[in-house]
Amino acid sequence: MEMDFEFTFSEVENLIVGFSEFVEQDYDLHEVLLEYDSLAEFDDRELFELIKSDADFYNKIKELYKIQNGLL
Repeated sequence: MEMDFEFTFSEVENLIVGFSEFVEQDYDLHEVLLEYDSLAEFDDRELFELIKSDADFYNKIKELYKIQNGLL
């Protein structure tokens, strides 16, 4: 499923803060996001590529997106 939003740090952060309580997680999603944002040197395009390269984290973000949009 392609996510239909402008993939920016703040939007992903809002997903995590607003909806992470609804998904099972073995690690702190927000901490991972902060780490990836730093590695991407705060560039949203690079951040998106890093997130996509981590299948588990990307799937969690997709799940949060679906919850936010009433698809789950």
